[in-house]
Amino acid sequence: MRKLILFFLLSCFFGVAQNRDFFDVARNGSVAEAKIFFKQDNSVVNALNNHGFSPLILACYSSNLEIIDFLLENGADLNYVSQEGTALMAVTVKGNIQLVDLLLQKGANPNLTNANGITALMYAVQFNNSEIVKKLLDNGADKNILTDSGKSAFEYAVLANNEQIINLLK
Repeated sequence: MRKLILFFLLSCFFGVAQNRDFFDVARNGSVAEAKIFFKQDNSVVNALNNHGFSPLILACYSSNLEIIDFLLENGADLNYVSQEGTALMAVTVKGNIQLVDLLLQKGANPNLTNANGITALMYAVQFNNSEIVKKLLDNGADKNILTDSGKSAFEYAVLANNEQIINLLK
């Protein structure tokens, strides 16, 4: 009976695992799962899903550190820009200072813009995260970049009435 139950549970696990794609693994999977996909096709680290997101962007948005490390070690494009932005923008929106620091150390460009001209710095300002604003500025973020609608990070800070961030951007 135990063997039957074990067989059933393993069948369910592998059945679910087989229906997962690399983008699911990037969001909430393990390195062991990622390695299976990578062995079959190592270009999977820079594949794009039907929304134009890379596995690295998805892993960053989900704060999946193990997968982020795996992707970076295996050639993921750290500065790929989707319509919504970059991996750095994803961790900025999520407010994850440790991952912001990691990506900047690995060479993430803080001055890339998404399809609307928004930078990671602008997102940090919009989300009132002064710690990330300071980190980005310390790593070369250009506070003078304008969005497609002509707004700067400073203007977003004024709109938010955040004195601490306003002072960082002066």
